[in-house]
Amino acid sequence: MTSQELKDKLSVEDVIKYVTEFLGSDEPEYDPNGNPIFQTICHNPAHCGKHKLFYYVESKQFHCYTECAENFDIFSLTCKSKGYDPVSEFRKAFVDVQNFFNLGGVQFGFGNETKEELSDGWTILQKFKDFNAPKKELQPLPKVQENILEYFGPTVAPAEWLKEGISADAMAHYGIRIDSAMRKIIIPHRDIDGNLCGIRGRSFDPDEVADGKKYMPVYIQKDCYKHPLGQNLYGLYENQDVIRRLKKVAVFEGEKSVLLCATYYNRYIEKQDPNTGEVKYEYENNNFAVATCGSSFSTQQLKLLLNLGVNEIIFCYDKENDDDKESELTQNYEEKLLKITKPLTKYANIYVVMDYEGLLGYKDSPADKGKETLEKLMKKKQQVSAVEADTERKRRLN
Repeated sequence: MTSQELKDKLSVEDVIKYVTEFLGSDEPEYDPNGNPIFQTICHNPAHCGKHKLFYYVESKQFHCYTECAENFDIFSLTCKSKGYDPVSEFRKAFVDVQNFFNLGGVQFGFGNETKEELSDGWTILQKFKDFNAPKKELQPLPKVQENILEYFGPTVAPAEWLKEGISADAMAHYGIRIDSAMRKIIIPHRDIDGNLCGIRGRSFDPDEVADGKKYMPVYIQKDCYKHPLGQNLYGLYENQDVIRRLKKVAVFEGEKSVLLCATYYNRYIEKQDPNTGEVKYEYENNNFAVATCGSSFSTQQLKLLLNLGVNEIIFCYDKENDDDKESELTQNYEEKLLKITKPLTKYANIYVVMDYEGLLGYKDSPADKGKETLEKLMKKKQQVSAVEADTERKRRLN
């Protein structure tokens, strides 16, 4: 039986049973068309996350509408949820589905029809074919006209971010602006070639922040300047030369962390022309930080980094653990990080920055408490082992 044949045999009830009982979502909610909506177990531990993972019955595809922003079939969702490598460990996902429904003959969802055993004809070629079939072509990043930014006026240094330790020079380098009427800091996003591809806003409106809309795409009249966050990395264009030279990158969640790192490590240096004696100031960039703008990490983002020759990726995600290494909160956070990072270990040396000493507050970025704290945490970064632990609960950071 191929993976496509197995998928075709699954009823909606089968899918619900598998996602709730095996992958760990709570009972689904439903959209107006009757499609089930699960918790986002694709990038969260079991029974965590919002109900934002939609299952579309007609296409038999899942779509995460939060941080992943990806499509899955039942096998690729299993890989994502269980931390399997989607290529080398695809068969694990197939066997998980097969075993869950006891495909040796137990009936499910189709009256008297029985399930076939996995055929002897399974090959590496078939595995790649089945895995790649449901994936959609990546859409190119939008190209936004540069003069759109003139709507917001010249670059400025918002007082709110100055108070948080971001320098005016750093904000100017990244083109930060403000929209006073909408109470937003304006953050231009650029692709690897420097093209403006999207505009995000950091809201300081209390109602929007309370509604979870702190960072959102910017609207100008009826036009929304959003872009697929999983296909780009904030700061990659500005910092690509440093990343190429060092062959390493620090991956943060938010744009603000990239700006803080620019504040800590970049500076203007004085240079004198040997012929004319004229003194000029050049911006010296030592920043190797980028941001995913969420707590997921996509295949496309990995490709962008590997194309720069990166052999070390340091994940500096916002703190979601407490200081007790054995607590359920800490173990859930470690599991979440391992889901993201473990499949990457075959491509580069992967590290995570963890705080068990109370240096950061809950949801703080490792960059939020100053340069000294960031460097202290960096020195204690932990390498993610390529060896799989026996169970999800026992997975630890080595």
